[in-house]
Amino acid sequence: MKKILLICLSLLLALSLAACSAQEQPVTEPEATPAESPAAQPTEEPVKELFSTISFDESTPVTVDLNGDGVDETVSVTSVEGKEEDGVWTDSTVTLTVTNAQGETSEFSSEFNYLISAYVTDMNPEDSAKEILFNIDYWSDDNEIWIFRYDGKNLNQLIEREGVIKKVNGNELTISERVDCFGTWFCDILYALNEKGELNEVPGQTRTVSTEMNPVQANRDVAVELLSESGTWEEATLAPGASITVTGTDLTGFVFFTDENGTSGRIPVTFDGYSVKLADGTSDYEAFENLPYCD
Repeated sequence: MKKILLICLSLLLALSLAACSAQEQPVTEPEATPAESPAAQPTEEPVKELFSTISFDESTPVTVDLNGDGVDETVSVTSVEGKEEDGVWTDSTVTLTVTNAQGETSEFSSEFNYLISAYVTDMNPEDSAKEILFNIDYWSDDNEIWIFRYDGKNLNQLIEREGVIKKVNGNELTISERVDCFGTWFCDILYALNEKGELNEVPGQTRTVSTEMNPVQANRDVAVELLSESGTWEEATLAPGASITVTGTDLTGFVFFTDENGTSGRIPVTFDGYSVKLADGTSDYEAFENLPYCD
């Protein structure tokens, strides 16, 4: 009996010691997880709305902020047809007028045959100014392009040059211009307006005839190059009486044409001012008949 009691006491003592040991164990708090900072969102730059080119004429003046001051100006154009009165002839005039919010006006007026086209556009989105493009006809396809900016008080002329504006696309203008080479004809050439207000030809272009051309006839042997089926240029000779139709020029060394069979060819030439010389030193109008030159 005593042995049983001793065993029971021993068990109770062991259990008591185990419980005390468990109570003395330090309680470990779970480590706090630092709150994650929200990821920085990229700041989007506001997209600048591109200005849409506006075409206008005598019947449709336009209202637009020309100089970036937040106040609109009115742009209008008027024309007066020339007439004879008491034996005195008065030339036709076309007048471009800008009127600001204070009613002050700035005008450009000159003697023209008629207005071809007029535009307000933004040729440099990096600045606040808009450009006014003014295209007129003197007489007999002698066309002029004028480009202006308005400073809040005055119209300031940037460009005056020959040609007809065919298309406006940002700072680029497609201009139909006259070429005097194997006759007089017109071609469409791409130009770009730079930050200085200068209009420069986009490089690498060939002047391609954009008007109807009649064939011209060689009156002597003319050295040419014909485009073969393999895509190479091969030397050949146009015989007297052979007809070609001029299709363009690079204004550096060749005039391009098609012959009576539809074969593409080119004539090696040199350009000396307004003169065009063939390989043998003769001029284009000496080597060909019926060249359609205009004054």
